[in-house]
Amino acid sequence: MVDMSVRFVRFVGLSVLLGSLVTACETSTTEPLPSADADIEAALELMAAEANSAGDHDAADGFSGGALALRLGVRPTEIAVSINGETERYLAVVAGIAHTLRGGPSVLKRALIAWTPVNDRRPTAILQVSLLTDEGTFGFPTDLTTAVDPRGRARGTWVNLIRDLRFVATSGAAGIVLAQATDDLCEGALSELPGLHCVKATYDMHAEGRFAALLARDARTVDEAQIILVQTVATGINGVFITPVQSQP
Repeated sequence: MVDMSVRFVRFVGLSVLLGSLVTACETSTTEPLPSADADIEAALELMAAEANSAGDHDAADGFSGGALALRLGVRPTEIAVSINGETERYLAVVAGIAHTLRGGPSVLKRALIAWTPVNDRRPTAILQVSLLTDEGTFGFPTDLTTAVDPRGRARGTWVNLIRDLRFVATSGAAGIVLAQATDDLCEGALSELPGLHCVKATYDMHAEGRFAALLARDARTVDEAQIILVQTVATGINGVFITPVQSQP
């Protein structure tokens, strides 16, 4: 088992860490993902780039984390997600990555990405939930990546890819808890990144929130006339747990 105290060592910044990991994965010589995982990875990378260009760095970090987890060998876990009372089967992964707040405290940024595995392997809907503490309250805008202290906040996004509609969580709550960090090392190119330690892990999560339509990709306000209710509870979701290697005295 991995010592949970590693979460409280000196952490590197999330954006630098993600950038290094993604670059390394792109140059990795490991075997390609199965086609279904490759499809969702490509979709998540595209959504991350789109969100980043629109200034929505919270969404970009979440989508990038999901793509990264797939590149590091995580196989998705089936969960149930309810949208307005209609439950569907989604596949999900969680990325848990060390993050240092601007004020100095060290936290674990965790992001759940879940998608519907239909339509010739391409997802038709994607749910993202991100937070920096075990429990958080939904709101929009959340500014997880820029606020001085975003602890206790949660960001939720649900995307209908068929109709190109995006909804963001405006109220409700979510939780993502590291259930177990294993001794199973991540796959891929992490061995080329000195100072980082990545193992496969499982997470427990729940989310229940009111999501409102985002009329423009770069909007900071929502359309309260278009509301959906999102609910999900799941245990044992596969993911990754990434921290810097603890320095020797």
